[in-house]
Amino acid sequence: MASTRVVTHGEIHKARLLALVLPAAEREEIERRYGVRPAALSALVGVLEFWLGLAVYGLGFPGIGGGIVAWMLWHANPITWLGLLIMGTGTLRGVNYLSNRDSFGEPLVWLFLRLAQRKRALSERRRTVAEFGEERPDRVVIDPGGGLLLLASRSKPEWDEYRTVRLEDRFFKIVAVEERPDGQLTAVAYRLEEVPESEPLRGIVHSPARLPPL
Repeated sequence: MASTRVVTHGEIHKARLLALVLPAAEREEIERRYGVRPAALSALVGVLEFWLGLAVYGLGFPGIGGGIVAWMLWHANPITWLGLLIMGTGTLRGVNYLSNRDSFGEPLVWLFLRLAQRKRALSERRRTVAEFGEERPDRVVIDPGGGLLLLASRSKPEWDEYRTVRLEDRFFKIVAVEERPDGQLTAVAYRLEEVPESEPLRGIVHSPARLPPL
């Protein structure tokens, strides 16, 4: 019998705080998983952020009187722009709550999260290219152990045992998937068997690879 995981109050409070700062996609996942929806709290935080941002904005004033020079020095100060960012975030929280009854994430959290995801994606791509090489066309070869192998440079998530692979005018089912050496690289090998005429064709996928002479 499957056990049901109990969510603690601490996890719910942590999820609510995360939902206050995360971007929309991540926030919606948190809200769906933990059943939290801190839209009203986001609006309250927005009010506090607006006044905090206004105070920080004032800290950037150079204190040298008025005029264009003072204004330019004021807005050349990073503290001034931090204040504007906080005020803008607070304003957007309020507008988003009034128009959509929804939360609004922190722009800096969005920026750092997306940069981290970009870095992770680039690292994963370098690892994939080092192991599998650049993407190249599928090839079909005769397996020394019998049958056909379709060698692909990348995994095909939609290809599984419930799919029928069409090669030219013939149809095959996938009986096994494995990684195997392909020269100095690695390929994803799909072991194929021709579908008997008595079996139905299910979820046809197509590869432009050419069949080897049989």
